[in-house]
Amino acid sequence: MAPRPILPSGHRIEVVDCFRALAIAPVIAFHYSLTYVPAAPGRPTLFAPNDGPASLGWLGVELFFMISGFVIFMTLHNCRSIKEFALRRALRLYPPLILCALITFTLAPRIDPGWPPISLGSVFASLLLIPPLGHTLWVDQAYWSLQVEAVFYVWIGVLFFTARDRFLIAWLALMTVSTAVTAAWPASPAVLALGSPYLPFFSFGMAGYLRFSQGRLTRTAAILLAASALSYVILWRSRSPGVHLAIAAMVLLFEAFLRGWLGWLAVQPLTWLGRISYPLYLLHDVIGLSLLAGLGLARILSLAVAVLVVTGLAAAVHQWLERPLHHAAKGWVQRLVPG
Repeated sequence: MAPRPILPSGHRIEVVDCFRALAIAPVIAFHYSLTYVPAAPGRPTLFAPNDGPASLGWLGVELFFMISGFVIFMTLHNCRSIKEFALRRALRLYPPLILCALITFTLAPRIDPGWPPISLGSVFASLLLIPPLGHTLWVDQAYWSLQVEAVFYVWIGVLFFTARDRFLIAWLALMTVSTAVTAAWPASPAVLALGSPYLPFFSFGMAGYLRFSQGRLTRTAAILLAASALSYVILWRSRSPGVHLAIAAMVLLFEAFLRGWLGWLAVQPLTWLGRISYPLYLLHDVIGLSLLAGLGLARILSLAVAVLVVTGLAAAVHQWLERPLHHAAKGWVQRLVPG
């Protein structure tokens, strides 16, 4: 069922970079629209949700999952073994994660002395992508989605290279079990291990890659789309109409991309923002909110400063770590995973 890769390994699709920009912007807007309530005697620090225009911005993470399904499936078709896939994912995921976690650990308490302290235990748990337990929290609450991504990488990597020609059957079996377990026992620890309730979004992106690589809707892509839709209806049916409309808009956005209608979207500001979106995602939440809490400026000025600071930090991480690492990683992978 595997198509031949139509792009060289490492080649960027600029419209997909723009999708990353369209995903990170509402996530930042959502987090920065939260109402900060400082800690007081007997009361922890709180972030009260906002029901304004940015209230659905959290769905940008689901768009990231769709993008990930597309890109990771493309990556798999350019990998010769699960070892190569794991190495490439680790080199992409971990260096920026380590650096950004240390930046957040160092800066947040210094920006706002009233900010809840971040322990070294939280740093290590976050780097290992271990679920928070007790008083151990994520360095940044946005890291929860990296855990979901890592679970997806494990499942798709193992099934792709072990099931091979039976990959579709294996993936549908995973989706069936994941959906059934989540519907029956939503609080079970098995839900996280099975990647649910987010597999529908990853699977949608996988189907998108098959359509993109083949230039048409193949039987495999159609089956993946149907499975994604069914799982989504079962697991997300209780969500608000606004959520369903936003998800529908994401689906239509992908459809327009696959039909070749979005070339005009690949303009420099959006592609640049998409390229720095990973470190920006890692850095924006805690550092941005600590700035909003600690600056003591008018709200609009605090927002402007927070956006500029986290964007500048993310751009620096991208320029001085991600870009050099991207070029160096090709040689490392070739040496460590010979053909």
